[in-house]
Amino acid sequence: MGTRIRLSRDTDLVAGRLETVLTRVGVWALAAITLAPLVLIVLAAFTPANDLISGFAIPTQLTFNNFGRAWDQGNFGTYLQTSVIVTAAVVALVAALSIPCGYALGILRPTGGRLFLALFVLGLIIPEEVLIIPLYYQMLGFGLLNT
Repeated sequence: MGTRIRLSRDTDLVAGRLETVLTRVGVWALAAITLAPLVLIVLAAFTPANDLISGFAIPTQLTFNNFGRAWDQGNFGTYLQTSVIVTAAVVALVAALSIPCGYALGILRPTGGRLFLALFVLGLIIPEEVLIIPLYYQMLGFGLLNT
């Protein structure tokens, strides 16, 4: 490890404050870059349809008509109802299955439990994107594409 040369207490305080300021500026800059697309999408949602010519701009007036059109013309209500039903069923099923499994692996310590836990964690580590291409070729082999 390198040794730190201490010039003075004041120099250490200034360097610490500079580091804090630069860190906060960097975090705020990353937050702005991350949130900018979301803000622009929300602004576009409240912009009247005839104002959206190209790109994004600050709307001249705010309107909720786009939400009504999306609800009516886009069958948003039907899709929302379907999403709520599927989400509730999946959450209930996952909770009903994972709670007893977690109890069994954590408390009962079954034979092979550590291996099962390691395989489970390995499944969480592998990104889903890695599995898409082999899954595509498998579906192609079964003739399930475009069905």
